[in-house]
Order: sequence, then C-alpha cells, then structure tokens
Amino acid sequence: LDLDYDRLQEELGSYTRLAAAIAGTKIALINIIDLHTQWTVSGHGLGVMQLPREQTACQYTILNSTPHEIKILDVDAPFQHLDDIAGKGGLDLKDYLGIPLQMASGVNICSLCMLDKEEKELSTEVIDQLTIIAQQIAVHLELKRKLNDATNKAYDEALRIKKIAHDVRS
Repeated sequence: LDLDYDRLQEELGSYTRLAAAIAGTKIALINIIDLHTQWTVSGHGLGVMQLPREQTACQYTILNSTPHEIKILDVDAPFQHLDDIAGKGGLDLKDYLGIPLQMASGVNICSLCMLDKEEKELSTEVIDQLTIIAQQIAVHLELKRKLNDATNKAYDEALRIKKIAHDVRS
C-alpha cells in the first residue's frame, strides 16, 4: 500500500474511537498484516505497535470475509499462547471481535478489531455498524494508495518533462 504508518494514526484515530464507543470496548485497533508482522496503524486504548503475525488474533480474521468473534480468548486453543491473552502481557484480554478490511483487489490485509477484558454481547446491529466503519477504513486506505500512486506518477512525469526541456535546450 506504500502508506506512512505514522500519519495513519492521526488520520484513522476517529475510526478507532468510534468503533470502541459503538462496541463498548476499551480497545479498538486497525491492523495491517503482512507475511511476518501485524502493524497497528491506529489504536484507541492501546498504543500503536507491531507484533509478530503468529502472536496475533487478527491473522485469523483476515482469512474470513465476515466478522470473527471470540468470546473467551483465554480458553480458545489457538489463542491461549498469546501473551496478552494469557495475561503475561499485562492486558489479560478475554473478548475479541475482528472485522476484515477487504481491499479493491478482493484481498483482506487489514482488520478492525475490538478487544476487552470482559465478555461482550454485541447485537447484529452493532456488528453491522462496525462493519460499515471497517468498509470506510478500507475506502480511506484505497484512496490514500491511489493518491500516492498519482503523486508518484506526477513526480515521474515532471522529471521526464524536465529532462526533455534540458535536452531541447542543449
């Protein structure tokens, strides 16, 4: 995506605050996941960070096309080994809802996730609202990518014109 992760925290912060408020959770994160790393590009209730992909719950979210909910993280086998879920990281998280962010290519490489120390019962209506937020985040990221592409093309074109002008003058 060729994104500046530092700027995304500021740009996407309102989405994570809104998601946490709607879900009633202490934590909401926007995570971009590559082959080896999960990059938190915006966080509410938890700072921006990076983790090895295998230490995350969102690695499973991006494999789905629908929200991925886990009610008791510390009991669910795939998640018991994760430090923050098992209590070793000091967070002792119990509840997780992750919504995949599908890019225009059809690939899920990001997630909007909400986490809390207590189990939450989220209605279908709340999950639908969170899904709308996730879709808007995906649109934001796509537009950002297109803007970066257009800027790079304009810069390349300006260099080409400058070179042609130099050649003509010579």
